[in-house]
Amino acid sequence: MQRPFLFAGYFSIGAWFDEPTQKAYSQAYQCNGLPTREQLLGLFKKYGYDTSAATTGAGFQRLVRAFQLHFRPAKHDGVMDIETAANLAALVKKYIP
Repeated sequence: MQRPFLFAGYFSIGAWFDEPTQKAYSQAYQCNGLPTREQLLGLFKKYGYDTSAATTGAGFQRLVRAFQLHFRPAKHDGVMDIETAANLAALVKKYIP
């Protein structure tokens, strides 16, 4: 089964991270741990997400879930993990100067 979000990214329809960059961040996070919540909020904000409601645990979870629905639809429980963080960092690296 072809996943449409991968198909769209392959043909440069919409924003999508570069796989090698995502894998590099994933490996770094596996070795060194995830960025802090403050660092993650900074990445979300850089990428254009409204982080004003993410000051509580529930607000942060909703923010993560919104991101996952777009950039990691196979897992959208709102829990920040290595793959979600790596996806976010790779997007910021690619699109934000």
